[in-house]
Amino acid sequence: MNRMNHAGRSCLRWLAVAGATTAVASAQMDQEKEPTVKSEIKATPDVLAAPAEGTYFEQGNFFQALDRYLGDGTLDADFGIAGNYNDEGGTDTSLVWGYAEAGYTTPSFNGLDFGGSLIFAQQIAQHNKGYSNAFEKDAALQSLFARYTFPESEATILGGRKKFNKTAITDGDSHEGMEVSTGSLIPNLEVSGAWVGRWVNNSTISNDGDGIEDWQKVNTASDGEAGNAAFWGQATLNLDLLNSSSVTPFLQYQKKVGTGVGAEAEVATALGETDLILGGTYAYFDNDIPNSVNPNLESASQFIVTATLDFGRTYLTGGYWGQENKDADVSEGIFDTFDPGELGDLAGRSAEIPFVEAGIDLTDTINLSGMVLYADNSHLNQKSWEFDVYLEWSLSENLSLEGYYAYIDFDKSTANGESYKDYGQGGASLNYSF
Repeated sequence: MNRMNHAGRSCLRWLAVAGATTAVASAQMDQEKEPTVKSEIKATPDVLAAPAEGTYFEQGNFFQALDRYLGDGTLDADFGIAGNYNDEGGTDTSLVWGYAEAGYTTPSFNGLDFGGSLIFAQQIAQHNKGYSNAFEKDAALQSLFARYTFPESEATILGGRKKFNKTAITDGDSHEGMEVSTGSLIPNLEVSGAWVGRWVNNSTISNDGDGIEDWQKVNTASDGEAGNAAFWGQATLNLDLLNSSSVTPFLQYQKKVGTGVGAEAEVATALGETDLILGGTYAYFDNDIPNSVNPNLESASQFIVTATLDFGRTYLTGGYWGQENKDADVSEGIFDTFDPGELGDLAGRSAEIPFVEAGIDLTDTINLSGMVLYADNSHLNQKSWEFDVYLEWSLSENLSLEGYYAYIDFDKSTANGESYKDYGQGGASLNYSF
């Protein structure tokens, strides 16, 4: 199930603003955090200025050429300290960890480039053992890939390990397999697809405490009966409608898990000095989980609609998410849901979740946002209110402070024989990027 951490705090802004930002400058899209500051590794003084692409090894000493080639690559790096607190179930648990993250990509040589990244986390302190599954590993090789980019069209073929371009119903922080994209080969249309044999669900040092999990084969889904590979693809068509608009149909398939099909759409227009962004996503999951695993599972659909008013330094979003009242497992294996909110305990079968989000730039360096969600799940005979608050503070060009707190208030302490207890969760991180 999708959970919004602080670095990628706004699922609904992702749905409402994605695709609109190219034409509406004030609409901002907030996705999972990548290292924000890129620094170019300079070549040694005795090496001449970087040559044109494809000529690195066509002149001079081989080792000088190699030094120049590697020196023209880009390095992204972050390190810092983070912590998370949770009192779910009535037990206070907390964890503090230090972390480092680094990634390097070579320059393109005859259209070919290589890259890799790794993350490392080390526990500093823990109160009660509520994070046993958070950091299965202290370190992980997130990406290691080779990519070929075709000239002019920027179409690409990538093989290896990387966070692939996901659809709205794809899960995972990193994937292993092959990815292709048409780039600008077709005007106003970009098509991408992926074949994946292994993946990792959580591989992050963010303050939500999801942690670093181990890699797994995709065939571990459906109690080990799933197919050996998962496939997905999507096509984004940019339309000349109002200020900006796009539609993105998508498809995802894995044998003995299911087929997901749907589409995302967004439209943006200016209302004077205010930008209006309308967005929506619909997905239908056709169940293929074997009866030997669960004979009662059905196929089901989910959807979300949003409307955002962006006033420049402030924004206001309203939305509605729902899932069909069917006994379905739409998030089995590498499939995912796109429900909003940080906690979302009642998201699932027959759930209806209207929500409101607002944000403000208090200063040029401080952003505060919050979300209120009301969940009504008739299948579980339970309702809840959820309150999420997020803070981003750029202390300097490279140093930043982030934090969030989420609280869920259940309507009943017991429903359908299940016990519910209100709880809160929060996290904070101090990060330096270079």
